[in-house]
Amino acid sequence: SSRRSLLEIAHWAISFAYGEPLLTPVNGGRINRARQIMRGYFGVGVDGISKPMNLGNLVRIAHAFDASFFFSIAPRLKLSDAASDTSRAEGVLPFYHFDKSSDFRLPIGCRLVGVEITDDAVELPRFRHPTRAAYVFGAERFSLSPQVLKACEFVVKIPTRFSVNVGM
Repeated sequence: SSRRSLLEIAHWAISFAYGEPLLTPVNGGRINRARQIMRGYFGVGVDGISKPMNLGNLVRIAHAFDASFFFSIAPRLKLSDAASDTSRAEGVLPFYHFDKSSDFRLPIGCRLVGVEITDDAVELPRFRHPTRAAYVFGAERFSLSPQVLKACEFVVKIPTRFSVNVGM
């Protein structure tokens, strides 16, 4: 499922950002920052999402895994339509909306990582995560747009027997 996809990405990103393996989420999915020093950050985003429930679920999962921000590129809906975000991340997690891919911007030094099945994609367990990264998923029935895929510095794929997407 797509929930497993984002959870796996978050697991690997958090493990790298904190500099040690994260075996299970602690404290209800949040890292105990009093005991660990963070080395970087990660954000999560979507390209062209159209289903409110999927957007809400992804925002909630990103919030649960302590993402630093969430973004949407060319969405077909607003975050306020996403009633499935029961964590109310909109008031806590910075949310960036870009009407089209040419408007998309990241913080200086943040590297874009596409989550997509391509011939040159690196399998997630072998990928060395950047210290500052933004992971972008494609829409429900589609891949990342050609413009967003071209902007990705890295492309990773989650090793599964068949394609999984953000659809729930």
